[in-house]
Amino acid sequence: MKLFVSALLIVVAALGASAQSPAELFGRDAEISDVDMSPSGNVIAFTQRVDGQSMVIVRSLVDGSFKAFDASADKLRGYEFFDDDHLVMFKSVTTRFPGYRGEYEIFGALSTNWKTGESHLLLSKERELLWPQTNLGIIIGAGVEPGSVLMPAKSGDRLSQATSDLFRVNLETGETWRVKRGSKNTRDWFVDATETVIVREEFSNRRNRHVVQVFRNNKWNDIFKEKTELSDDHFVGFSPDLKSLVVVNERDGMDDAVFHVSLEDGSYSEPVFFKQGYDIDSVFLEDGVAYGVRYSGLQPSYEFYDDALTRDMNQLLKLFPASSVFIHEVSKDRNNVLVRVEGNDHHGMFAIFHRDRKNLDVIAIARPVLNEVGYGKIETALVTARDGLEIPVIATYPTGIEPGSDAARSLPTVVMPHGGLARYDAIEFDEWAQFMAHKGYLVIQPNFRGSRGFGRAHRLAGYGKWGREMQDDVSDALAHYVDKGIVDPSRVCIAGGSYGGYSALAGGAFTPDLYKCVIAYAPVADILRMLSHERHKYGADHWVIAYWDRVIGDHKEARDLLSEISPANYAENFQAPVLLIHGDDDTVVPMFQSRRMEDQLKDAGKAVEFVKLKGEDHWLSSSETRIQAFEAMGAFLDKHLKAK
Repeated sequence: MKLFVSALLIVVAALGASAQSPAELFGRDAEISDVDMSPSGNVIAFTQRVDGQSMVIVRSLVDGSFKAFDASADKLRGYEFFDDDHLVMFKSVTTRFPGYRGEYEIFGALSTNWKTGESHLLLSKERELLWPQTNLGIIIGAGVEPGSVLMPAKSGDRLSQATSDLFRVNLETGETWRVKRGSKNTRDWFVDATETVIVREEFSNRRNRHVVQVFRNNKWNDIFKEKTELSDDHFVGFSPDLKSLVVVNERDGMDDAVFHVSLEDGSYSEPVFFKQGYDIDSVFLEDGVAYGVRYSGLQPSYEFYDDALTRDMNQLLKLFPASSVFIHEVSKDRNNVLVRVEGNDHHGMFAIFHRDRKNLDVIAIARPVLNEVGYGKIETALVTARDGLEIPVIATYPTGIEPGSDAARSLPTVVMPHGGLARYDAIEFDEWAQFMAHKGYLVIQPNFRGSRGFGRAHRLAGYGKWGREMQDDVSDALAHYVDKGIVDPSRVCIAGGSYGGYSALAGGAFTPDLYKCVIAYAPVADILRMLSHERHKYGADHWVIAYWDRVIGDHKEARDLLSEISPANYAENFQAPVLLIHGDDDTVVPMFQSRRMEDQLKDAGKAVEFVKLKGEDHWLSSSETRIQAFEAMGAFLDKHLKAK
């Protein structure tokens, strides 16, 4: 494929690198981020940092007209076009509800006509909604009336009797109509654009009953049912012919695959999309109808129902062999593909691939300031763990040092296991890793067993292995680079957030001789207390509890094991100083986990620092507190590893 690349469409005036500290360079929001494209391909939206404020810019690619909206007031979680006029912004806020314990992150959707500036909070005009409820920001597709969308929400006066119903909402006026009433067990809806094919998914935590029903002949008809605490069948949308539902699962012990489930009789098709050794990262949907998938891996790959689109995307990927190409949006006619390119060649390039012209229009560079200072080069490796399992590893080298060069020897190093078990590290721009690389550190990111992204066997190998084989994988990844002479073993720190924070603390507790310092952001420190909190929050019968029992260990039968793998119970083992960082607005891992670790370390006479991030959540959403966290981490690393 011969590809023509156009000039930059959006040019920003960025603050010079010399005027910013390393924490500011990598902790600030990117100058350009979250680029989206309308279904026609004629309008784009992006977030731009202007004088420290986040602005959402909507711009016509036809006539160049644009409008800016201040997005600084709330936590902006994303946005999506539903036509050329309406951009729906998804926002959240953390709050408490009278009569309920704890804090909750609540989500909503704001529809904005970018041409007129008029906005409406969707579902706010529906008087029968249950209050409180946390997620009023789900849109499953377009409604039958032009300019409308379909949204699920709970209705009723009391939670115990509330039903999960389906509403049609007008994007221009905010007016709402109930399309179908669900039940208290309705989990999801699937509805075509004509609102004639209607399917609902039900799950009862109390009865462990998972059912999918199609509305036919004026009644609900079961097409799928199973008895399970935690379903492995993930229904996502319709097949292109609207005769089946698309489901992602691992049938008969195979890796993730996409199947069709007949709406007529519930029969399963043969695998439609499948790639051995990989997972289905996402299914591309348009108005609830699937048109392709993204496969996981250190670099993503794609497959579509349209073979020509698959071929064109494969050709595009070949142009960026050292980077990852992420699809953000595909126009309705499938001609325009909005992509983000990140890796060794690019640190965040947004572009539109025009298939008909074989032309790549570069829209913007996420962080143009990095063109001045450079960024760390990424290398991948397959490390063989002590039991023979292969562990995919990402290594980011200090800025200015080429992998394999004479300078890439005896480097001060940060081992950084990823957070969230349903995640993995890949070739992309990682702010944490690049910040540390800029300060002179090699960053090793092992995709330990239990990580998603590398097939069923790799993921299942981590079940029940917290603090043990999963932690061994982290140690073995470090040993690989020590044996190659790349790492100075006397200057190694372990750092991470969420599960990665747990792994960092586990490293300090269970392999204390490996690390000179430990950094844990929003970590789990006491597993039994975490599970107690989850049961209190969700209820003992909830599927979330079944999930934790599966991946960590049964909270009833394995209490001794869960205690043995909790770093808070082994504070006396720590040799390295510990930095704990936690947001006081965290609704995922409460701050008491870090406080308990701090108390245990202090009682054991160990060196520990605690940084509380005021108003910050689990995801370091705020640029201001992200910079604060990076400054604390950078100073801590420099103090104990003395890279520079």
